[in-house]
Amino acid sequence: MTTATRVELRTAGHLSLARAISSFQNLIVFDNAWTGITTTIEQVAAADETALTAIVGSILSDLEEALLGAAWLQDYVVDVEIQNIREAALAAASRLPDSLGSVVQDVDQVFGNEFGAFAEVCYTSLRDGLREQRSTLVGELARLLAAEQSEGDLFKNILCGIASGMTVGGLVATAVPPHVTGPIIVGAGATALKAFKCDLNDLAQKKNWRFT
Repeated sequence: MTTATRVELRTAGHLSLARAISSFQNLIVFDNAWTGITTTIEQVAAADETALTAIVGSILSDLEEALLGAAWLQDYVVDVEIQNIREAALAAASRLPDSLGSVVQDVDQVFGNEFGAFAEVCYTSLRDGLREQRSTLVGELARLLAAEQSEGDLFKNILCGIASGMTVGGLVATAVPPHVTGPIIVGAGATALKAFKCDLNDLAQKKNWRFT
């Protein structure tokens, strides 16, 4: 019987992984808030201005943190090798309750051969798009405060990048103890890939995952 490769994280690695996943998740949540406001607000009051400025400030900060996290994640995947991470995550998933383990198993069936590319997509989308995204956000905030129309939404390539990063970050979290939280993150990342209509492996034609 073949034993799955043991995947480990040092203390600093746990911190880096947590910060990376947290920044990816924060960006998705704050993008939702920003888009919801920009598409519905008609007149900006003083209290609105404070909240809008805080939201954009949070997004800008999380974009910087996400770039650092994406760089760490890509380096980790290269160093440990994605196949080792994948095998360790699937081995851990097989020992978890089906409601959790099936998430990793289902997502692996869809994206298993793409996980290595996910880390690179996450990093390059942030590296290449961060400057323009920052400028666009600041400009949109200025237009909104001037009672002009603003589009909202982060760039699709960045949203798809952070969704990819969350998925493979969750895979790493599944591969290392305590394992149980990882599938939740994997599921969130894969669901985000579908929600953002990221063109990865013709998502619309893939199986209906049990966790959806």
